[in-house]
Amino acid sequence: DRGPLVGVRRMLVLSSIAGLKDAGLYERYRAHIDSSTLASILEMIGPGWMPAELAKSHYDACDRMQLTDAQVQDMGLRAGDKMSSSLLVAATQSTGAPAERSPWALVGAYSRMGRRIFEGSSSQYVKLGPNKLLLEHVGNPLFSLHYFRIAHSSFMQNTFRSLGVEIAD
Repeated sequence: DRGPLVGVRRMLVLSSIAGLKDAGLYERYRAHIDSSTLASILEMIGPGWMPAELAKSHYDACDRMQLTDAQVQDMGLRAGDKMSSSLLVAATQSTGAPAERSPWALVGAYSRMGRRIFEGSSSQYVKLGPNKLLLEHVGNPLFSLHYFRIAHSSFMQNTFRSLGVEIAD
């Protein structure tokens, strides 16, 4: 138990905003977020932590856009395309050996990455069968937001799909 979420890596929210721009949704997003909150988010450049409240404000605004699940899934799939190779690299770095093309080798890498992205909150990964994984998230209010849940689920499904694993979260 790492306690409640208190911060997220800036790159999580900033890459989400970049995805909205790439999808032509940035102006719509700006109409749903307080301008001073957006200014605070955009002032945060480079690596480091963003207060959880700012991240929640970002994803609240994304929720208020009322995108279709298909649109949100597309945002998560884009992130998953970029992250899949990063997870394989992370798995290789942790073992010092070439990355095993096994989903179970990636779970440890993803878990470590999650601790680097979220300051506080916890995730549990449960192997339900040879190719079924259950994810449980505790203490992270971002998962209470429809947009974040759908995008995260799409991201995870895309990341593990190439390895033949079904994600249930």
